[in-house]
Amino acid sequence: MSIGEDLHRLVDELPQSEKYAAQRLLEYLVDKAWFDSDLGGPLPPFDWGPDGPPPVRPVRFDPDKGLVVEDGK
Repeated sequence: MSIGEDLHRLVDELPQSEKYAAQRLLEYLVDKAWFDSDLGGPLPPFDWGPDGPPPVRPVRFDPDKGLVVEDGK
């Protein structure tokens, strides 16, 4: 029996209320592995081109709309 089959069997044997906890644990472990992965070292500096970075414009968060650019400020 493979490890995947063992995991399926164990999850199937859990009561429904514990399956949610097992799911959260497995999702956490997958996320942690992804965040801890080595992406090959530092990234090279970004080339903004001859004009350089674009001008910065302030934003605010509106709960109904999300991020809103503050024009004219």
